[in-house]
Amino acid sequence: MGKIERLRTAGELLARGHPWVRSEVPADTTGIRAWATDGAYAFLSSRADGGPGWLNALGEPSAAIALVRHALAELPAKPRGFTVPRGAHILLPADLPVRDIDHWNFRWTSTPPPPMPGEERVVELKDADEEIRELLAVASPRHSAPPGDPTVRRWVGIRDEHDRLVACGAETRRPGGLAHLASIATLPGMRGRGLGAAVTAWLTRRVLDEGDDVCTLGQYADNEVARRLYSRLGYTDDDHFTSGRFG
Repeated sequence: MGKIERLRTAGELLARGHPWVRSEVPADTTGIRAWATDGAYAFLSSRADGGPGWLNALGEPSAAIALVRHALAELPAKPRGFTVPRGAHILLPADLPVRDIDHWNFRWTSTPPPPMPGEERVVELKDADEEIRELLAVASPRHSAPPGDPTVRRWVGIRDEHDRLVACGAETRRPGGLAHLASIATLPGMRGRGLGAAVTAWLTRRVLDEGDDVCTLGQYADNEVARRLYSRLGYTDDDHFTSGRFG
């Protein structure tokens, strides 16, 4: 690994162009904490409430972890958690406790998806928080955006012939302003009918039609059905991450 360089401005970091960086770092960020070395870079994404931030590292795994070690030694307070290349967390110091490990893929597209059967059934949901909450409790207990989440810009869904909500999804906004789809779910008894694909395609198309140049989402690594679905809709599958919390 080469020399570790301290990046001083958001512009230096955003110039690297990765959608994950654009997702997490507002262009007007001041006092940024970021570092770079040969083959990797890392940055601390801050919280709106001023609490401990999240430490992110991208690139070659061993170089990324070297930057995490460097950042932890330099930062005045331990971040609440981390995101590193898939599996690289095992290279963290043995005496540094971590918990709540998740393996996931960051996916994005800048191209509208092909039309999906059922998109015409997708509707925006108003005053449906309780219905959404009930659907997610059954269909997606690990959902990332609950009803009432302030980052949600819109909820959409599909209803059956009895007006029952059978699929849903949310468009959220990340700190950097990028659209991020979340909490896409279908009732277990209604799966295999393309409802999740219809919701995802509808949201992606609307985001891009309204002027965004990229739409992003996250996928748990063990969700093979979602992996195939998002690939079919044109989302990249290049960025495989592990996230966790510092114990």
